[in-house]
Amino acid sequence: MTRVEADVREYLAGEHLRKQLRNEEINQRQFKAVKYLQKHHQIQTHEYMERFKCARDTAVRDLNELLERGLIEIQGSGPQVRYVLK
Repeated sequence: MTRVEADVREYLAGEHLRKQLRNEEINQRQFKAVKYLQKHHQIQTHEYMERFKCARDTAVRDLNELLERGLIEIQGSGPQVRYVLK
């Protein structure tokens, strides 16, 4: 795949995500988490807590809401669970 093709795919993926986000009611932390995932591709619960300065319960609740809305998915299991964009 050429660099131009990769750029086009990345742009289209971002546009698809923006359309999805317009239709969803998510809080500011969740929006920032989605933006973070676009750049870093994955996040774990402890990273979410540190980055967004929130309690574990809040991080888990936010991530579960994003899962339920179909914006992210889980990879791995147990302590190695990572959340990635769908």
